[in-house]
Order: sequence, then C-alpha cells, then structure tokens
Amino acid sequence: MLSEDAHSTPQYGRPVEIEEASNYYCIHRLANVVVSMSLKVGVSPNAISLAGLFCGLAAAYCYYHLPQPQFVLAGFALMIGWHILDGADGRLARATGKASAFGRIIDGVCDHLVFGAVYIVFALHLMETGRGLSSWWLVLAAGLSHAVQAAGYEERRQKYQRRLKQLDRGQMQGGLLHVRGRKSVLATIYDFAQKLVSGGDYGLDDALVAQKKDDAREIIRGTAPMVRAWAILNANNRTFLIFIFAYMGKPALYFMFELTVFNAVMLGLLFAERCQESSLSARLSASPDP
Repeated sequence: MLSEDAHSTPQYGRPVEIEEASNYYCIHRLANVVVSMSLKVGVSPNAISLAGLFCGLAAAYCYYHLPQPQFVLAGFALMIGWHILDGADGRLARATGKASAFGRIIDGVCDHLVFGAVYIVFALHLMETGRGLSSWWLVLAAGLSHAVQAAGYEERRQKYQRRLKQLDRGQMQGGLLHVRGRKSVLATIYDFAQKLVSGGDYGLDDALVAQKKDDAREIIRGTAPMVRAWAILNANNRTFLIFIFAYMGKPALYFMFELTVFNAVMLGLLFAERCQESSLSARLSASPDP
C-alpha cells in the first residue's frame, strides 16, 4: 500500500470473526512474516507494493503461455506471492504509521491492474485460438462484473466494522475519498460501485442505535457469518479458478463462470442479506426499549 502521512480518519482493519479462511490460515500469516522481515531491514510499504505488482504482472506473463503446465503453475505461484505482498503492504503501512487514503486507492488500483493484466492475456489467447475480436466484449463484461462484486464484498466488510465502531458511513468513508485535500476520482468511482451493491437500508442501523452498546455489538457479531459468505466473491477464489481454467486451457470458461455463477451468487447474497437484516430490524423494533 503506497502511503503518505497518516491522518485522523478512522481506519478499517481485519476483524478475525469475518476473515476468510484462506486469508486467516495462510495468506495473512505469510504476510506477517514479510512485515516482520521488512521492519527489521527497513523496507518501505512502497517497495512491498511494487514487488507485489511485479509478481502479479509476471503471473500474467506466465499465463500468456497457457496451457503449458510449467507456466500455468508458475503463474499461480506468482499470484499467491502477489496476495501475500498485497496483504503485507497494508499491514506494514499501519505498523509504521503510514496508512492513508492515498495508499488505499493505490492498493485497489494495483489489485485491478493484476487481474486486468491476466484478463487481457486470456483475451489475447482467445483471439489467437480463433475467437476473434468478440472476445474483448466477453472480457470487458467479466471485468465489470468482477469490479462490482469485489466492491460489494468490501462494502460488507466495511459496514460490519462501521457498525462495531458505531460510526455512520460518512464518518468512515469521507476521509477515504480525499487525497491531500482533493477529492479522488478513483476513490469516488469505487465508492459509487460499493453504494450500487450496498443492498439498501433495511432499518437495522437505526434499530441498533436504540440498543445498549453491548447488546448491539452482540447482534452485529451475529451477522459475521453473512459477511463471511460474501467472501465467495473474493480475490483468492478468483486466483484459484484462474489457475484451474488456465490449466485446462479454457479461459473462456472462466469468464463465463464470472458472468453467470458469481453474479448469481451475488444476487443470492443480496437476497439473503435483505431477509436477515429486515428480520433483525423487525425483531429489534418490536422488542421493549432497553
């Protein structure tokens, strides 16, 4: 995560109860090793970010040679390396007091650059194997779906943390949309995507305000399984699927999976979330005042 001077805006973290299993048991533990080593030798968060981006772009180069097994395996290993460094840069920035809105923006840009590079490589492969220019429409549609789904997942993680801190969206997000006093276009676009799939207001936040602090926290923590369910749409699962379909030599199937299965999952999660939050809101509103 590239950084500038830290500011007083409340920061998002990674509560254990909503952490996805592959991150908790593997990626973030390895990221902690990188952070520990970086602190000892004085490596900056910027350097970690650039190393991660290099791993991601190198992975795309390897995937260009699909379905040759040695290149596909190398591409998968390099993308795992990118995930580890992507987790390490933010942790290192926070550990050194350099976390910032600018860093969050660049971190997100790097994420999309890595997946974008892989998607472009897949598109080139499709063209070279006779799919023609129409492949680019498939890739563009899948890329847009990916961006919206990723924004939806991140919004759930952030909403969970805002509720625990008893802060509204404006209090947390406001400072993350500005860099050096100016509103960031990239951050604003991403924030818009998050709002687009936020699921709307089902009255739960207002109902939580009326609860005692400890009671509200218990109710919020009860929604953690729903937040974890959204992790189906996270980058780790895409990395694994990219490897599988690249190994099969069928990148078009990956894009179709993205467009059909992942979008169906997102719609299902939106419906399940609406049912959960509406039910909790109704139950809390009907209960006696604390």
